Amino acid sequence: GLFSNRRVRNVTSVFYPKTAPGGALCAYSPELKGKVFPVEEGLTLVLDTDSCFHQSAQARGRSSKPGQAVEIPKLPINCSTEVEEKDGQVVWRVVETDTRELICCVPEEDIRLSVSCKFHIFRNEEEAKQYEDPTAGLTPEQIIRTMKEDLLMRGKIPEDWAGEDVPLYQLGPVFYKEYIEPRAPTTEHVENAWAKFL
Repeated sequence: GLFSNRRVRNVTSVFYPKTAPGGALCAYSPELKGKVFPVEEGLTLVLDTDSCFHQSAQARGRSSKPGQAVEIPKLPINCSTEVEEKDGQVVWRVVETDTRELICCVPEEDIRLSVSCKFHIFRNEEEAKQYEDPTAGLTPEQIIRTMKEDLLMRGKIPEDWAGEDVPLYQLGPVFYKEYIEPRAPTTEHVENAWAKFL
């Protein structure tokens, strides 16, 4: 790839402290085979989320049907959560910060909780020091310039796009088409992965 010599190997660990009815995670292999992992108490997943496409199902209550869209509350700009015990049941409340108006109320048993940690993996101490060096990183401008040069060389963008004044809204769709879409799961890949789970 264009940035292979700058790649930092990362691993993400996701831990589910309790079982939940929704929010399952689907991860795709480099061959785009998807595997769905349910939210089960004690389950821990370890994967390279920087290289593997992944997605989560919508979190849902126990009374909802899998595959059916759940209505999402409209949250105000300023809101907070509160936890209370009511009639022996733990409930999470979302309230508007200033007015204290109740936005929604969700039983804790319906909430998908996860603990996520990301780790950088280095071959040796020298590689770790290179990562910490502030001059070793790439700026957004360097990344855009490198991709533009590659696209120009391959004839994927017009030659008059070589300058610095090409807006990102023009470059963005080409970056997606050339660098992301060929490696991303298609609708068929996604449907096949979730069909086995639902």
